[in-house]
Amino acid sequence: MRKPMPTIREQERELQERLRREKIPHRKIKLHMLVLLKSGKASDRQTVAEQLAVHRNTVGRWLFQYEEGGIKALLEIRTPRRRRGQRTLPPEVVQALRQRLQDPAGFGSYGELQNWLRQIHGQEVKYKTLYRIVRYELKANPKRRRIANE
Repeated sequence: MRKPMPTIREQERELQERLRREKIPHRKIKLHMLVLLKSGKASDRQTVAEQLAVHRNTVGRWLFQYEEGGIKALLEIRTPRRRRGQRTLPPEVVQALRQRLQDPAGFGSYGELQNWLRQIHGQEVKYKTLYRIVRYELKANPKRRRIANE
């Protein structure tokens, strides 16, 4: 069952003016879609998709956004949420690891560090994950003395 095309509420002249002024390509193509539909140069999703060189499902998704929230929702560019650090190890284990890494003796290798986590804290961590946590999140190296980076 085909879904009917939504009614474009803005005036064609207003849409063309916004299209002319718009600098952001993602918004520009969406405005172009609205202009095509309002002017009658395209009457269905497939025609719009062919003229804009996008998939018809993309046009359908854009029209759904427009139907739900108007032009503001259609032109909104969402940014992905920032990830909040690692969640592999509990905070108390990360704190113990940070303190242990500041010990001048350090560890001989990441394998030794894995064994320490397994024996002392009961945490099984992949080598690659442990490397990422120590190297990039704690900004440390297990083989030499660490300087607090806080």
